[in-house]
Amino acid sequence: MLRSKLITGMLCFGFFQLNANTLLPFTDIQLSLSSFICIVADLQTSDVLSESTPTLFAESSPKSNLDTQLNWLVLFVIVLLSVLCLALLFICFKYNRRLSGYERLLHENGISQKFSSGNKNLSESEKTMILNNVSDMVLFLSPENQVVWANSHFLKAFGRTPEEVSGKPIRELIPAFSELSAVSDMAERQKAGTLYHEYFVPDIQRVYKATVNPVFNSQSQIEGYVKTMTDITLQKHIENQLLKAKEQAEESDNLKSAFLANMSHEIRTPMNAIIGFAELLEIPDLSDEERKEYLRIIRSNGQHLMMLISDILVFSQIETGQLQIARTSLRIKPLLDEVFSQFGEEVRRRSNDKVKLRMVTDFANGDEIYTDGMRLRQILYNLLTNAIKFTEKGTITIGCKGTQNQFIFFVKDTGIGIPADKKQIIFRRFEQVDNGSERKRAGTGLGLSICRELVYLMGGRIWVNSTECKGSTFLFKLPG
Repeated sequence: MLRSKLITGMLCFGFFQLNANTLLPFTDIQLSLSSFICIVADLQTSDVLSESTPTLFAESSPKSNLDTQLNWLVLFVIVLLSVLCLALLFICFKYNRRLSGYERLLHENGISQKFSSGNKNLSESEKTMILNNVSDMVLFLSPENQVVWANSHFLKAFGRTPEEVSGKPIRELIPAFSELSAVSDMAERQKAGTLYHEYFVPDIQRVYKATVNPVFNSQSQIEGYVKTMTDITLQKHIENQLLKAKEQAEESDNLKSAFLANMSHEIRTPMNAIIGFAELLEIPDLSDEERKEYLRIIRSNGQHLMMLISDILVFSQIETGQLQIARTSLRIKPLLDEVFSQFGEEVRRRSNDKVKLRMVTDFANGDEIYTDGMRLRQILYNLLTNAIKFTEKGTITIGCKGTQNQFIFFVKDTGIGIPADKKQIIFRRFEQVDNGSERKRAGTGLGLSICRELVYLMGGRIWVNSTECKGSTFLFKLPG
């Protein structure tokens, strides 16, 4: 009876081991363990009852003691083996979970099974996929400079299909592209190695930098070329801007140096005249005519110095953005009469009656304008000063033609004129037609620049019509 129960217990234990070897889920393991414990407990209880009932009031025999000890020994061994199996199951379960985590991590990182097994050779489709995802354009060219293959970036950039580019010379696909190199001989190409080119494609307004590398076979013969093209349009744009900024900075620095040199001369000349003729006035036996002439020279140079300082102050206000336009309603005809009377005598005196000043006006709907009168006078003063400076004989005409909506002012002279290539630069600051060290006529190069800025601030525009050796006409338009 005892043996049959022990056999039954061992079979249950074997079933439990079978569950452990097949790595059942943890809930199944608990169920098998519970069943086994119940069977062992039933076995032990039945043995104890069967042995103890007939001898309840009798003394224990040696045989019964031996059977009891054997039962406990078997139970101990079974429990020990159960604990060992549970420990083994726990270790296998944890190892299985960790192994599953590693496999999932490898899968998430895109490592294929062949790489993990040691096979690292790429298939043709994988190579094509990699080249199609490169940001640069990649082309395979034959030794005759024909396209064998092009990646998707090249096809997309130039709107081509693989069928359209295959076997075609690249210069036919994109006319802006030239040959691989100016070297046509194959042997010389082979010696050249890596070649670099920059291409401009006008159809799409892009600039590309191309790198060409020859491909050799086992006999060191050229099988073709690998050409990579990188879009450097933005880089070229930044380089051009930096180059222009550098040139402008150097030009501005040179012009400022020339301006400072001219300014010292422009200020020193009237100051020397003022100081020199003021000293001559101290001579006691001067005639009245001489005294009047000296005073006139002092007054004229003082006015010139005042206009020079005024131009410098206005220029600094324009540069710092502090110049304000104060618009008021005024009539143009009285303002032109005032300017005409102020410059009439100066024109006659400086030209020795060789230049005549005239005034022309034509107002269709009145001469009233809403603008800054002081700045308008300053513009006319600068234009007339230039006309007097560059006109040795003939006429200088100041005038205005206007309608209700706009007025066009002009100063016309019969002077030396302006070369065609200098018509734009004369309105730049510090620029003059003659910027050489031996200039025949004085000036700071600020007058026309100030006129342009003032006209712009007053809502108008200024331009010049000129023919070299025949004269110039400066015009500016202001809103009514």
